[in-house]
Amino acid sequence: MHTWCQPGAERRAVRASDPVTSRTAARANKEHRGRLRHLVLECHEQHTGGLTDDELSQMHPNELLSSLSKRRGELVDEGLLEDSGERRPTRRGVPAAVWRLKR
Repeated sequence: MHTWCQPGAERRAVRASDPVTSRTAARANKEHRGRLRHLVLECHEQHTGGLTDDELSQMHPNELLSSLSKRRGELVDEGLLEDSGERRPTRRGVPAAVWRLKR
């Protein structure tokens, strides 16, 4: 089991200085965040050549790019994904990091 799947391993979704509305939203979205983390990791397991956040977003158009990239960032912080060093253009032609499973 990945460490982020274990109880109590979830990162803090709010800062101590955040308002009560942010805390309420974080509690309400806990399950969705976990599902997205799993989705992002599965996508990278299936695409061994790596993915940009933009490519990941195109694969899941009903999810916000910012939410997907935030979950990807959490997986990078936990050592499950890494920057491949490769860059590919986004839909707008801007070079973007290609993320892959950590080797």
